[in-house]
Amino acid sequence: MVTFWPVTAIVGGFVLLGAVFNPWALRQQAKSLGKTLHQRAEDDAIEVTVSADGVTSRQRGIAHRYGWAAFRGIERRGDHIFLLLRRGDPLLLPARVLNSHQMQHFDRLAAEHIGRSGEAA
Repeated sequence: MVTFWPVTAIVGGFVLLGAVFNPWALRQQAKSLGKTLHQRAEDDAIEVTVSADGVTSRQRGIAHRYGWAAFRGIERRGDHIFLLLRRGDPLLLPARVLNSHQMQHFDRLAAEHIGRSGEAA
C-alpha cells in the first residue's frame, strides 16, 4: 500500500522539474525560431524609408508609417534596431536594410527627434 507523502513528493518533484525546465525550453525554442526567421528573410523583403516626418517600413506589401512623436527611445542589439513605441511594442528594424549613408541619416534624425537619452526632444 502506497502512502500519501511519497506519492505527493514524487508528483511535486515532477511539477518542480517542469517549472524549472519549461522557461529554459521556451528560450531555446525562441532562439531557434529567431535564427530560422532571420535566415529566411530576404534582403529585399523589408524596405525602410527614413525622413524628417518619421519612419515608414514596408514588408510583403504592408506599409506602416510612424511619425517621430510615436517613439520614446531606441535600443540597438546586435544587427537590430528597436524603436520603442510610446504605446507598447517596439518596431524592429534589421540594420541591414539601411546602408551606411541611410544609417547616418537615421542616426541624425533620431537624435534630433527622439534625443540620445530616449526621451522625446
